[in-house]
Amino acid sequence: MPSDVKVANYAAAFVDILGQRDALRGCGLIPSSKEELLALVKESIGAISRLHCWFDKFYGESQRPPNSNLVRPDQREEFIRQQKTELKYQRFSDGLVGYVSLATDVSVPMNGVYALIGAAGSLCFISLAARQPIRGGIEIAWGAELNENELYGCVVAKSYELESRVARYPRIALGSELVRYLDQHERVPGDDPESEYVRQLSTICKELIIVYDDGVPSVHYLGQGFRNYVSCDQHPALHRDAAQFVAAQLARWTERGDEKLAGRYRELHAYFERYPPF
Repeated sequence: MPSDVKVANYAAAFVDILGQRDALRGCGLIPSSKEELLALVKESIGAISRLHCWFDKFYGESQRPPNSNLVRPDQREEFIRQQKTELKYQRFSDGLVGYVSLATDVSVPMNGVYALIGAAGSLCFISLAARQPIRGGIEIAWGAELNENELYGCVVAKSYELESRVARYPRIALGSELVRYLDQHERVPGDDPESEYVRQLSTICKELIIVYDDGVPSVHYLGQGFRNYVSCDQHPALHRDAAQFVAAQLARWTERGDEKLAGRYRELHAYFERYPPF
């Protein structure tokens, strides 16, 4: 192993676009018809491009420096350090991985964990409203950055397993280590400002989580906590558009007799019914 490769625990979110297999089924050479080519690009490359653009927006927001004018001049340097989010991501095929190191040399890793939960939940919510559903998983495990923005290791495999085997339908499933991490940091000892900040942020992260009827902890993007801290004024419009898409998908797969997909959208539809926009 190269001497400069550092192994540490990471939190990683694996996000994947649904429906790409159907969009590319039977494909081959470039279609001779311009109309067919445009339809192919829209259904495949267009969906991937939109996902990347959405995440770029959230990533940019997470990297914006905090308003240090809110604190006294002698506290500004420490305030900026505490608020810094060292979130990274890598793109590949029809998905992406967002991640943050939990190593001790990272200023406040909880900032990155919060950003991961908020960004992944937002992507799931927005993608439903845009009629291009995604699915994801977030977990904590060991990993290593072989190159810049190139994460490898157990954490990628664990988050992918959550996305592919546990989430089942458009939602962001959360792993047991992530939940345990939040529980531990909600009780972190110390009466200094940073410890208090970490406890409060851990509590906020837990307000963004729901345990579904099947026992899977997931990002609660329809909850009041998510609306308070993440979706804010955009929440009602996103809820309306996403709920319409979910209802249409439920009707579509029910009519086709596909009980597997109908069942999954039935569960998602029940979630939207249980948590209205107002």
